[in-house]
Amino acid sequence: MDVMERLGDLIGENYNLDHVELREDTRLIEDLHLDSLDMVEMVVEIEDAFDIVIPEEKMEAMENIGDVVGVIEALSGK
Repeated sequence: MDVMERLGDLIGENYNLDHVELREDTRLIEDLHLDSLDMVEMVVEIEDAFDIVIPEEKMEAMENIGDVVGVIEALSGK
């Protein structure tokens, strides 16, 4: 399973968004309607699922799914 698939599963499970098709340009706040608390929770879930630590400056730069995938791949070496 690639990073995008794992991320989609994680978001679908935790935010009841199974009906949403994730694309790299899917925006976290505008399209998925995640608020700041959701974003923090999502980062914690991602860190646990991918065994990485996301620095705050990287977290703040994540605006869409493509950004999130890029951060995960960069930090996990995938």
